[in-house]
Amino acid sequence: MQHNLFHLRWNNHATEIWNSYGQPGISSDRQLLYGKLERKALQTAPAECRPKIWKRYVDDVLDVIKKDQVKNFTDHLNSIDDTYSIKLNYEEEINGVIPFLDLLINRQPDKTVKIQVYRKPTHTDQYLHFQSHHPIHHKSGVVRTLMDRKDTLVSTEDDKDREELHIRNALKSCGYPKLDFRQSKAQPMSEKEQDNGHKEKKQVCTAE
Repeated sequence: MQHNLFHLRWNNHATEIWNSYGQPGISSDRQLLYGKLERKALQTAPAECRPKIWKRYVDDVLDVIKKDQVKNFTDHLNSIDDTYSIKLNYEEEINGVIPFLDLLINRQPDKTVKIQVYRKPTHTDQYLHFQSHHPIHHKSGVVRTLMDRKDTLVSTEDDKDREELHIRNALKSCGYPKLDFRQSKAQPMSEKEQDNGHKEKKQVCTAE
């Protein structure tokens, strides 16, 4: 997923709406079929309901379409598969906000887009525990992945600060020592540093 796909400009937002389509996980063969149906659907869509923007990642799609054409376009998409085994449901934005993958996309009054990290209500912040018997580079990778997402995708500095605080608290609950949290953005911890972290018996990072 390329994050610049989500840095969009919004035009004529009074007559258009964002939708998020999704369906359960599918096999690689099914993905190929879905891609074929997608191309057919977009090529044959009536001009009046053709989406202005269409961005797909596997079986999730973010599109921009005229608000009064949502049902027509959805019906068109669901008519492409003759077997009726692939159906798309849509989720409309609420107050200019819509989740897509692990991002929360927020349309601003000045027609720019603000990106935040999205977590489902059932998300528990349970990551690989630091005291587990996994290689240290796996644990460092947990930290780097969360921090890279924050640094790369979150739009504003205030939201980045809030996201880092959330990450600190989550990793604190998973037993990560302060040294691992601060250094793993640059490089994995050494085996010696790992040993020191374990000797500290779940010394954790503090949320500064």
